[in-house]
Amino acid sequence: MRLICWLVLAALAMAQDAKQPDPRALIQQSAEAIKQYKSYRLESTVAIDMHGGPINDTLEMPSSISVRRPDKMRIESTSKAGQVVIVADGRHTWFYISNVKKYVKRAAVASPEAAVISSGLLPKNLPDLNQFVNSQKVVGEDTIVVDGVNMPCWVIQTIYGKITLPEQDVSISEAVQLTWVDKDKKLTLQSSFGGKIRVPGVDETIEMTQSTRTTKVALNPALADSLFEFTPPEDAKETEDWTLPGLTKPDVIGKPAPAALATNQKGKVVLVYFATSPCIPCEADLAAIEKLKAEFRDQGLVVLTPSTDFPELYLSAWPTLVLIDRDGRIASYEVGERGEAALREDLKKLGIAGSVAK
Repeated sequence: MRLICWLVLAALAMAQDAKQPDPRALIQQSAEAIKQYKSYRLESTVAIDMHGGPINDTLEMPSSISVRRPDKMRIESTSKAGQVVIVADGRHTWFYISNVKKYVKRAAVASPEAAVISSGLLPKNLPDLNQFVNSQKVVGEDTIVVDGVNMPCWVIQTIYGKITLPEQDVSISEAVQLTWVDKDKKLTLQSSFGGKIRVPGVDETIEMTQSTRTTKVALNPALADSLFEFTPPEDAKETEDWTLPGLTKPDVIGKPAPAALATNQKGKVVLVYFATSPCIPCEADLAAIEKLKAEFRDQGLVVLTPSTDFPELYLSAWPTLVLIDRDGRIASYEVGERGEAALREDLKKLGIAGSVAK
């Protein structure tokens, strides 16, 4: 009888496991789910709790993301440290930080993720956390209430090995993440990440927990053009690109170009143009580049428009232009729409010259 009971329990457990989706596939689906909507607005609350040694702090940040495809977005986040606003209108992106009363105007970006990376508010060269994953599994089901609506979710647990951030000399151990994925639309509605952090200059381990809870979801809403216009506060000043804390232009000038770009091109000037689609400023420049390509082909100009996946060049905004000199070294790195006149000036510095754009 006891054996029969165990067999029944085992069969029930197997049947329960069979009903659960593959956790890795579910995480991938949740990353892609929001991309199917022409517009959306998400409101959430991010809470960060850090305790250990001299650090004893809790930070709560109400945030919102509004996107209208293909190229408009607005991101706002507020905390006791101040407000961060990121606005993209399809041609440019503005980053405003209230506590320094400054903003920068930069090139268009392709997504909210790229906007946050490009803002410089995160540490540079953060590693891909996927390389540290030890295990993932569905650990249960739960119902999240979002704006008064019950939304059944799968709960996925991700356990990480030791996470290292070499450039920051920081390590995270015993890291665990829980992710709540909506069963219907596959949207991530809630997440929590916790671990023990070791940082330079602090002898004790810091216990850290970060959670994000979605409070409102609007899919395919009508979003007014005015939402994607940036009007700086009266006391805010515009500063040059790359000058806000954490914004650092890639240190690539004078260094050998990536082999994939420079192979078999020695003795020529190579204009590399990274663009995405759709992208209004990219389209404007590409027409001028095709004209220059035909005009200066006999002077040794080579034009490449490769994939945007080039980690050696830290690409996060589009368009990005890289010029490689005749010795195979990077001579110029510029982000944003250039225009024909500026492109000609860029080339002139490398000995490629002709008529001036009218």
